[in-house]
Amino acid sequence: MILMYTYRCVVAICRQYWLLNNPKTTVHWNTQLIEFLGKDKHVRGIRVQNTQTGDQSNLAMKGWFYIVGHTPNTSLPKGQL
Repeated sequence: MILMYTYRCVVAICRQYWLLNNPKTTVHWNTQLIEFLGKDKHVRGIRVQNTQTGDQSNLAMKGWFYIVGHTPNTSLPKGQL
């Protein structure tokens, strides 16, 4: 599952093709992360918000990896894991 804040993908064309044609990947366009859902430091899902409509929904997941651009932002979960 990939969350895209906007309606477009700004990576190289070859990577876009791989990403959008991978049957194991779901892209959620115009979506931002609101919060992690879980219990006792175990992620069970996330709450997301559509950046155009403001609608919120929950998505089930068992783990996550947060990346912005090409450099992972590992300071976000520091002290939480």
